[in-house]
Amino acid sequence: MSLFTPPVAKKKVPTEKVDATYKRLRLQVFLGILLGTLGIICCGITFR
Repeated sequence: MSLFTPPVAKKKVPTEKVDATYKRLRLQVFLGILLGTLGIICCGITFR
């Protein structure tokens, strides 16, 4: 069953790129939460 097979392991990020990658991903998560919250607020006000 291919449904239950584990995914292929990914290569680790090189140590010199860890800091930059972490900062980029942290910003992406923050923007996703911010834009998602704003979208919910705007749609909630619009569709009342």
